[in-house]
Amino acid sequence: MRVNLTVNHHPSGRLTLKEQTPADRQPRDCDGDLFGNMDPASFYRAVAQRIADLQGPGVEVLYKDSADAEAK
Repeated sequence: MRVNLTVNHHPSGRLTLKEQTPADRQPRDCDGDLFGNMDPASFYRAVAQRIADLQGPGVEVLYKDSADAEAK
């Protein structure tokens, strides 16, 4: 199974992780510290934990941070 994770950077400074699996028509917002978080440190710790939680046999996690594209 492939899981796509994408970080969304809102102009207000809020960070949200969006998750999409093959069964999802559209990406969905994650919850908790992964939704609308103004603190980058706690947000990226939560992202790392989500990636770790998803790891397993047959799981491919693809991660994209929109800040990567903005920096170029």
